[in-house]
Amino acid sequence: MTAPRRLAVLHDSQAFGGHELAFLNWFPAVLASPDIAHVHVVIADTNLALRSKLEQLGEAKLTIVTTPFYKSGGETLRAPLRFRYGRAIRKILADAKIDLALMLQGRIENLATPMIWLPRDLEVVSYLPMAHTGAEMGRPGLVSTVLDCIKRVYYARPQRFLVVSKAVASQVRRAGARGAIQVVENVLPPNTARRDKAAARASIGVGLDARVALFMGRFDSLQKGLDRLMRDLRAAPDRLSGWTFLFVGEGPAENELQDVLAETGLNGHVVGWTPEAGAYLAASDVLLMPSRFEGVPLTMLEALNQRTPMLTSDIDVFQEYLPKTMRRDFERPVDLATALAQVSSAPVVEAYEGHASAILDRLNLKYSRQRFVDGLLGRLDAQ
Repeated sequence: MTAPRRLAVLHDSQAFGGHELAFLNWFPAVLASPDIAHVHVVIADTNLALRSKLEQLGEAKLTIVTTPFYKSGGETLRAPLRFRYGRAIRKILADAKIDLALMLQGRIENLATPMIWLPRDLEVVSYLPMAHTGAEMGRPGLVSTVLDCIKRVYYARPQRFLVVSKAVASQVRRAGARGAIQVVENVLPPNTARRDKAAARASIGVGLDARVALFMGRFDSLQKGLDRLMRDLRAAPDRLSGWTFLFVGEGPAENELQDVLAETGLNGHVVGWTPEAGAYLAASDVLLMPSRFEGVPLTMLEALNQRTPMLTSDIDVFQEYLPKTMRRDFERPVDLATALAQVSSAPVVEAYEGHASAILDRLNLKYSRQRFVDGLLGRLDAQ
């Protein structure tokens, strides 16, 4: 019988977002597993949000270790030279007698330094929510191509990858992974309930007769495709006058969003991060997601749960989860007025109800937690 493993979970981002939330959905099952003796979670001391979430678990099997190290610019190239970071991680894992390391990565650049510095005989598993090339991320050019080649060294290190969709599994294999790739789909947090649309509108001050289109997430023109959306809003504001556009989030494109609304005269508001984000989603007729690249966004799963129709780009993750009627090629100008009318029409919405139900039936939290543990321990078939 195999002895229980001593696991280290490594994380070096200062941010707390979607893939951290996804991991926290699964983590209770890791702590409860009899095949895991103890878990050391090693995080940047600046990531107070993640530390707080972990401390709330109050689990005796868990040790939280903070360090002054985090991913910085140019990590792909700098990792072999980050001696203090590399040696500190090696010492933490050696002192704790770790025999299995889980790399909690947003992209392969995260934890590049530990991947270079960890002992070669240590079993390493990578959790990756996305693995796009530079070109897929809207960064064409020689530098992007060279960096993609260098990153193949990092993709070659883990013995196993846990990814959130078949689309990401394909990305990881193309990027240079040699180890097994196992799919553990993102799921909604426990006790996520469908909300009443009328009550949600009342709570945020939107009239029952309004037609509402929502963008929710980071105001990032590159990844989230906000530059495309703003292009299409500017193209025909007169034909969009019957819609209210709500932008919930924050980020570098916030001022330009404000400018677009002012220039076009469209009815709309830019709202900061709010604890009532779910109310905005429930109150909306269409969720806008013109992204260039995504993993499996939690916002998409929440919209499926709410049965809120979506108007998205035609990238791999949306092809995997959403009907063709809701996808558009945002690389080219999109007639937003026509597209919004189509995705919110009665026949499309009726078909979407069944489609969303089928997806959500598959995304079972208990099943997903067990798959995560089995994948972590190498008990799943590879993709």
